[in-house]
Amino acid sequence: EDNSSLLYPCVKVPFLPIEKNNNYVLTVVLDLDETLIGFEKEENEDNEDEEYEEEEDIKNMILRPGLYEFLDGLTKLNCELVLFTSSNKNYADNYINEIEKSKKYFKKRLYRENCVLMGSAYVKDLSKLGRDLSKVIIVDNDLACFYLQQENGILIKPFLGNKDEKDMTLNNLLDILSNIIKNKFQDIRIDLEKYENEIKNKVNNN
Repeated sequence: EDNSSLLYPCVKVPFLPIEKNNNYVLTVVLDLDETLIGFEKEENEDNEDEEYEEEEDIKNMILRPGLYEFLDGLTKLNCELVLFTSSNKNYADNYINEIEKSKKYFKKRLYRENCVLMGSAYVKDLSKLGRDLSKVIIVDNDLACFYLQQENGILIKPFLGNKDEKDMTLNNLLDILSNIIKNKFQDIRIDLEKYENEIKNKVNNN
């Protein structure tokens, strides 16, 4: 029997149903575009059209440096990985499938239809996950996407697909999360505040 509605009365159907044997230490919600992947652009290409993403092709996708080391590292740390994008399902699944073509990482995929529209922003409401927010983080390059739970958010430097081999963002983030987890945090929101300066220096602006 699913007791999700009793534990989270404000959520009728949680995105992540409660599991009896859920022993994940942390649920990590990851954005897709400009967080995990970017796209190689032609010179003088005009990206002003907000729907340009629908025109992208798999062959132009560039994985952010350290992506697989990051995903493998979080998995080894017993994290639950969730992909949450504000793009539509048909578009996003092409790229997620490419990332997962040899190994499945994401416990769940969430899309634009799972977002809350606030003005012109598609907001990812973490309270709908069905998880204890003291053990949830979201990693996104757009602050508006985690507007409702900013204390759970890590704002990551956008990755624009320039094949920058010096981009150490995911490596640095894995180090920070590893330290937090190994120190047996009680509330991830408190620890993210403690690491605020390091996150700004190594994840926001490195």
